[in-house]
Amino acid sequence: MAALSATGLPARRLKLEVTESLLVQNPEQAVAVLHRLRALGVRLALDDFGTGYSSLSYLRRFPFDKIKIDRSFIRDIADPDAAAIVRAVVSIGERLGMGIVAEGVETIEQLELVRREGCTEVQGYIFSKPRSAADARALCCDQPSFPDEELPSSGERNLGFGESRQSAEISGEPGFGEPIVDRVQETLGPRRKVHRQR
Repeated sequence: MAALSATGLPARRLKLEVTESLLVQNPEQAVAVLHRLRALGVRLALDDFGTGYSSLSYLRRFPFDKIKIDRSFIRDIADPDAAAIVRAVVSIGERLGMGIVAEGVETIEQLELVRREGCTEVQGYIFSKPRSAADARALCCDQPSFPDEELPSSGERNLGFGESRQSAEISGEPGFGEPIVDRVQETLGPRRKVHRQR
């Protein structure tokens, strides 16, 4: 709250990502703090959902706006069991009025599969490796075309970016109507076609 006051940033522009491990340390205090932040307008996301303690009760007790599905499920999204889990989390999120973000999307094939399972927000190296604030601003404003080598196929898992999991989200506020594959196609330009699976 002090940071919001010091910077003058509107609370609705701030999104905090909370991991499950933080919630289990002192659940009652966490509930109280998160509800106070939510009352101010701060948006809250449950990060790395599906790993660690992964209690569904968190989704009822804590005031999350978004659920971020852990990259381990996205990495194996071609597996029917992993896809079923992603589909179930999407369904739960929709019922509870929470947005769903698929973390760690690295290939066009993964993008199509998470889209098929109902994810409308994704993040991962398919859009960008981690960037500084200035580089991210330029990326958003300039809409450059990425070289083909930065868009791996599903067989190219190791992208050489280390273990960092930070990446760029392509979606803005919830409720945008533009399909995510169309947004990717616009960014890629005419040189690289995004093939849709029917």
